Amino acid sequence: MGCYLPKPKTETDLEDLEGCGLRVSAGAMQGWRITQEDAHNAILELMKDISLFAVYDGHGGHEVAEWTGEHLPKSIVEKFKDINTDDVEEIKEALSIIFHAHDKRITDKEVVKKLHEIAKKDCPMLRDEEEMQDEVNELNLDMELSREELIAKYGGPGTPVGFELPEDASGEGSSEGMKKDAIALALAMWEEACENESDGSEEEDEEAEDQNGETGGNPVAKSESDPKIENLDVKEEEKEAGEVKEVSEDGDGRAQKRRAEESSSSVEFDYVPPARKSRTELSAEERQKRLAEANNEDGEGGVVFEDHSDASSTDSENSDYQDIPEIDQNAANQEICGQDSGCTAVVTLVNHKTKKIITANIGDSRGVLSRGGKAIELSFDHKPEDEEELSRIKAAGGFLTPDGRVKGGLNLSRAFGDHQYKQNRKLPLFQQMVTAKPDFTVHDWTDEDEFMIIACDGIWNSMTSQEGVEFVRDRIQKDVKMSEIIQELFDLILAPDTDGQGFQKE
Repeated sequence: MGCYLPKPKTETDLEDLEGCGLRVSAGAMQGWRITQEDAHNAILELMKDISLFAVYDGHGGHEVAEWTGEHLPKSIVEKFKDINTDDVEEIKEALSIIFHAHDKRITDKEVVKKLHEIAKKDCPMLRDEEEMQDEVNELNLDMELSREELIAKYGGPGTPVGFELPEDASGEGSSEGMKKDAIALALAMWEEACENESDGSEEEDEEAEDQNGETGGNPVAKSESDPKIENLDVKEEEKEAGEVKEVSEDGDGRAQKRRAEESSSSVEFDYVPPARKSRTELSAEERQKRLAEANNEDGEGGVVFEDHSDASSTDSENSDYQDIPEIDQNAANQEICGQDSGCTAVVTLVNHKTKKIITANIGDSRGVLSRGGKAIELSFDHKPEDEEELSRIKAAGGFLTPDGRVKGGLNLSRAFGDHQYKQNRKLPLFQQMVTAKPDFTVHDWTDEDEFMIIACDGIWNSMTSQEGVEFVRDRIQKDVKMSEIIQELFDLILAPDTDGQGFQKE
């Protein structure tokens, strides 16, 4: 993403595995990138009768990909203990739940700390909503204190009532002076707030009396759009999403009514992209040209069609996304791992008992099966300009720039992490601009099936799926060792400079 080495690192990390009736080779090359950002799994026996092969293409750092490679297989094993793994639909539903939970975990404080440890970065302080609300409530309580009580609270038990700041006590370097400065500042803020409140208090009281009329009951709660609503000591009761939340009265007997911030919305897992006449492979130049033509004058709203008609999604649990962590203001300008970094995932499961090949995919990494020399797509790339992706991006408040990037940043539309693009609190996690909602393909494992290629977009930016199949198949037929085929592939597509694409291979 713009940061490259002066010369590529061409050392490759290769491994050959054999078992469960399979021969497997896996490898990675860093290439021009500053760090190796990708990870992979090649697990011949994930559990009885099931093998797992996956690639996680990292961006913004390697931490999310590395953490995913370690924890996602464990989550799959744990979840699969409770389902019938011979049932394809149960597997798809379980994987959707796993992807959702895995992405949500990336916002947990302990996981965020772990991601920073992996990245070898200092972890900025994260503050959740409850802590933030406690501070707000504390400030609201301060508004009810008298001047003398405020001095006593912030000046300490020994501070005299009616204290006035002497001119010679505020010198820099004097701890007593600094303490008195803080008291003076708190008093000034208190007095200013009181003045602002008193300006409209009489008018508000009259309005409240008019609204109550003859009932003599509690004041009518103002709508959240009323500019005269003051900060109150609020206690909200948890109710069903979408209901109006009532809050307790403050010291003056006033009440406020606030509509629930988020409405309950079920996550749709049964999306089947509309069928189109044929799948159109678009080059980067063609994509940008079409996107520019489709964008309006503000650079928003471009749509480029590409057929993903074989992909589908399945039903899973519903979960409103209500736990986005708040970032401490001291860390606002720092990069946060998991918010500013993420990874794609293409996960292929081979069921040796049912002879099924099931692939779950988010992002633009890709899986391809060679069936008698013909490329069979195990996954379909998710690009922001694709119709289904762009529709979701815009519905979540986003847009694409002419170069096909979400809000000018990320050039893909599905990934783990990247929670800076998942901040719309009115929508569930799977309906955010960038989502970890997987699409699935299911294929029978036939006698014609020869091998699979699972790789990040660096490979597929340089060759089509069919070209990749032909490259590998030709060398297998010549009895070339598979890890050597991977090495040859890396050497072939490694860019000669940093003006092109796909500099890091997996």
